[in-house]
Amino acid sequence: MSKNILRQTAGYADRVNPDYAKNVQAAKAEEHILALLMLYEEHRKNTFGNNLLTSGDFATDFGRRVFEKISELESLGQFSESSMGEFFSLDEMSRLKKIQLDRISLTNNSAEVFFDCVKSLKEENASGQESSGGEEDILSVISRKKQKIKK
Repeated sequence: MSKNILRQTAGYADRVNPDYAKNVQAAKAEEHILALLMLYEEHRKNTFGNNLLTSGDFATDFGRRVFEKISELESLGQFSESSMGEFFSLDEMSRLKKIQLDRISLTNNSAEVFFDCVKSLKEENASGQESSGGEEDILSVISRKKQKIKK
């Protein structure tokens, strides 16, 4: 039972977002971004008006699909939580509601927080692409992670 709890906490048994465990930090940043986009019109206007993000910036397939649908609905002027329900399963909508509730319970949902999440997502994707080249050995990956933690 404890192993199942640990697996779920790490995102391993995640049926809605199976890519979550591949890059937990990027997936968390995605969740924050998606929640802020769904909750606040100003973040949607700023993101899509200034091309701050593209679907290619997302590390998980689930995050990418949600972002693309928010973008599509926003461009048509039809974005609402209920309209999202047409395109996602009940489990996926439950996850989206959960990330919204987690985000709204925090006191600071400003543009600065949003930009920090965008920056974090882009940095995580960049570091993930660097390490996927195969030429790095495990010790250099560990060393890079330790240096990142020290910062």
